[in-house]
Amino acid sequence: MHIKRIIFAIFLQVKVSLSQKDFSQVFPEIFHMENYEKCVDKQENIYCNVNMEIIPSTGDISTWKHFEGMLHQNLNYNRSKIHRGVCIPSHLTDFDTKKRNIEEKISKEMKHYKINCTVLSLSCKDENVFIITWKDLFLMVFAGYLALVMYATLLDNFKEKYHKDPWFHYLSLTRNFRLITSDKNPDYQKLKSIQGFRTLYTCLVIVCHTFMSWGNFYINNTTKMEELYSMMIFRLVLILFVLIVQAFFVISSWLLTNHILEMYKKNGKFTLKDAAVLFVNRIARFWPSLIVMILTLIITSSYCNGALTFEVVNIINNSCSNNWWATIFQVTNLLETDQVCNIGMWSLSLDTQYYLINLAILYISINYKWSLPKIVVTLFFGLYAVNSWIFYNNNYPTLYWINLENTKRSVFFSNKDLNYTYFGFLINWGSSLVGVIFGYLYFTRKQQPKIKIWEKSFEFFFYALPVLVYVLSYPEASRLLSAILGPLMKSLYGLGVASGIYGMSRNIIQGWPKKFFENKYVVLLGNFTFSTYIFHFGVVFMKNSRLSGLIDINEFTVAKSLLFDLIVSFTIGICSALVIEQPGINMKKFFLPQLAKNVKKLTNSDNKIK
Repeated sequence: MHIKRIIFAIFLQVKVSLSQKDFSQVFPEIFHMENYEKCVDKQENIYCNVNMEIIPSTGDISTWKHFEGMLHQNLNYNRSKIHRGVCIPSHLTDFDTKKRNIEEKISKEMKHYKINCTVLSLSCKDENVFIITWKDLFLMVFAGYLALVMYATLLDNFKEKYHKDPWFHYLSLTRNFRLITSDKNPDYQKLKSIQGFRTLYTCLVIVCHTFMSWGNFYINNTTKMEELYSMMIFRLVLILFVLIVQAFFVISSWLLTNHILEMYKKNGKFTLKDAAVLFVNRIARFWPSLIVMILTLIITSSYCNGALTFEVVNIINNSCSNNWWATIFQVTNLLETDQVCNIGMWSLSLDTQYYLINLAILYISINYKWSLPKIVVTLFFGLYAVNSWIFYNNNYPTLYWINLENTKRSVFFSNKDLNYTYFGFLINWGSSLVGVIFGYLYFTRKQQPKIKIWEKSFEFFFYALPVLVYVLSYPEASRLLSAILGPLMKSLYGLGVASGIYGMSRNIIQGWPKKFFENKYVVLLGNFTFSTYIFHFGVVFMKNSRLSGLIDINEFTVAKSLLFDLIVSFTIGICSALVIEQPGINMKKFFLPQLAKNVKKLTNSDNKIK
């Protein structure tokens, strides 16, 4: 069956190119832009991006029906939806008058196609949002801070012996680099592959967002885009898009579980106060980076307000100004996706909420002597039952597929299926529970030199589970089958990631995977992935702000865009980690309460983990 689908995809790719001339005779071009520069040069004009639906205007629709079967192919653009950049009078202020003006204008242009156009949504460039009174003040303060960082670095490297006050240690670039990269504790050495997974999956996140960004741009050669998206490598990457963040949920829960169990082993207790200290430090750890990210997005968007980016800029300025608190306190999942300052912060918000839940799970297990594996397994099956019921009632697909149509901004932000099956709290929770189980398993087995037979199976799971998820993810499954398989997809993928990390920590998995994930350069980059992640969105989605016309896509454009996004994102991430993230962590440790380092080791056996 899957072979047939692959053959169909290849056939469709050929068919698209053969029928393009026919399409151009029946349907208008998908994207078109009026001259942007001429429009914005005159104050009496305003430039708008418009999403429209087209319908036949005559009773004879036989020609239209000839192509109707290809209107909604998963690999293609939906040709019943067109997108226009139009110049309209600025005195049109409300939506209805703009809508009527644009519909009349476009319908006249489409007369020879014998179709009518209906405006579905529109977004107009608004210069007024960039009256930022504090912009200059922020830039001056930040420039002063950078000068202070450089001064502290010089003191730390050349004049430390002449200064008794070590304030500059908090800001020194060289000292912070050593703090970030020189973790030598035994768990770090055993779990070195975690850094490799962080690097790989951060790169994949950037790649996938680069692919997705093209759906937000007006493309000239849409046929080429459809050919690229029908290639098997693109399909694989687009499936990975909805699975990638599972690795971060697994890793976070794993490390927290191991940390708390180690702490309990040493001092024989884990109190509510300990849990509160951990959670407050977790929330505050990200504040400096998140605050700078929000301010930077607002300011840089004023310089990136171009023809292809002003829709993103409008969302950034509205959401960052009004809903900054959701990003700071990591609860962005309480808002609609188009109301979030940086939409990528949804995964950080979920991870923080899972962190709180995992603290509660571990507290209950330790203090009430309940079996941790039994708690987690019970929660997992209950979660599976709830997700299956939701999948069945809403007829959700087994795994949501990203394609050319649903990456469009007009579709992406109003997609019910995507909101639950990708961003949803419940559907992603399973991977966090997988991380708890493997954190417990790693803790109980890391000091055991002998490898048990059942442990060797994790090598098979590492290779097999991602392939299994890919095979099962085809969207043609029945409603019942989707309800059975859908809630398992992300957890299965997370289980594959966890199996790989565990296998490498126990030297079960060796060869090229271990060499790659524990390579010193790959591990080094893994230390900078958080800052890279939160700042890469601005790079990916606003890099084409200076372009004012349709974009031509080809293999060279794709490669250049990917390379640019990866290099610039990691460069900004490294600088941000050294200048903002690590100094913030240093200050946090100074101002906030920390867990006691000097613990009393117990001699009885009451602190054993169940």
